[in-house]
Amino acid sequence: MSQQQNDLERQLHSLTVAVVGTIGAGLVAINPTPFRVLAGAGLCVAADAHRIRQKLTYGEIFNTFKGALNLAGESAGAELAPVGNALGRQRTQIQTAVFSQLPLAAEIAKRMEQTQALKTNGMELFAKAKSGLILGDTGDGKTQLLNYLAAAFLQVNPQGKLQIGDLDYGSSHGDAPPNTWMGLPVSNVVMIEHHDILASIIDAGEEVQRRSAATKKAIAAGEPAPKFEAQLLLIDEWVSFLSEVDKDHREPLAKALNDIVIRGKKQNVFAFLACHDASVKSLGIDQAKLSRWNVLALWKWVNQAKSTDVTNLPQGFADAQAKLKGMPRQVGETFSAIAYVDSAWSVVGVPYIDTSLMQLLPQDELLIQQFSELLATYPEDAPLSYNKAWEWLGKPSGQRTDKNPEYRAFKKVLDSIKEARSAHPPESEQAEQDG
Repeated sequence: MSQQQNDLERQLHSLTVAVVGTIGAGLVAINPTPFRVLAGAGLCVAADAHRIRQKLTYGEIFNTFKGALNLAGESAGAELAPVGNALGRQRTQIQTAVFSQLPLAAEIAKRMEQTQALKTNGMELFAKAKSGLILGDTGDGKTQLLNYLAAAFLQVNPQGKLQIGDLDYGSSHGDAPPNTWMGLPVSNVVMIEHHDILASIIDAGEEVQRRSAATKKAIAAGEPAPKFEAQLLLIDEWVSFLSEVDKDHREPLAKALNDIVIRGKKQNVFAFLACHDASVKSLGIDQAKLSRWNVLALWKWVNQAKSTDVTNLPQGFADAQAKLKGMPRQVGETFSAIAYVDSAWSVVGVPYIDTSLMQLLPQDELLIQQFSELLATYPEDAPLSYNKAWEWLGKPSGQRTDKNPEYRAFKKVLDSIKEARSAHPPESEQAEQDG
């Protein structure tokens, strides 16, 4: 047998072990019943026995299976190329979870995470360097994507200014929980009144002008250009908001949007609007100006849009729409959509986003202040241990990790309480010491 044939045979055996083991792990992990657990365990044992019989290493199995999945992903995901990173991230997570069910597979999982670093998702394509418009029908996920943009912005710009406009604050679709923008405070961050939303948009446009003027002044004086904190404006249900804007405010509103879109990039000011209609009348933005925006059109909206609904969109939409209509709404953990970025339409993928997993926390100083207030009533006779005090606060034990900003702040506060009690013990302890 030639070396090439021998290598091919080993690859086939490796792939057999991986596939059989994966099926077995799936039976055990998904809706386990006594029969499924028994069958799954049997397949896992059979897979490992075959590996031993063929003298295969876990490394060979890992590399073969990884190569097969990558090859499949490349051929099946050609249309979703702009979001390859998102697919890679989802696929990595799935592979890791499955392999961890196989005997001695923790090492494989570890190596997989090392060789396939988690990558940013495909929303970056849409949000890159421009303001944007999200077109979606009811249930398409417009609000969910705005939540994601808010969280992503705060993660990169913890000191940045975020303003959200939502006339339907607290509403939801179907059985979904009410949208409260991840608990962000109403009034100073989330605006729910029409006049507040209007004022925030006009002020953002004026902020672009203020920053531009400050930059010109500094350059003229031979000084370094000032650096400005990022500012993001998110408006949900844009069509509903615009319909209530009176004639006197239409022109300043249009000017503010134009300043944000055209000049905002250089001044670090951006805006994203979510709506269900792309006509000039509904958007208040004509085709010439709309071509300066990034546009993300979600699957359901694209498939239901009529020719009369899209005449205002930049040229090339019809071709991209025809491509998307031949695709399923969802491929794995990625949803099909089309985007207008860099003056061109293309089919893209939007990763599944679970906003319930996004937890927004205050800065360290405020967290320390909060825990200082909470622990002020911690019983004097209770042990000053991290475990006991965290449990007393009613916090989940799984969050007791130094990776959690809350837990780090909590430890600092408890340490300061320990030091204070050491220097000034409670009267009962002082009496015992004196006795």
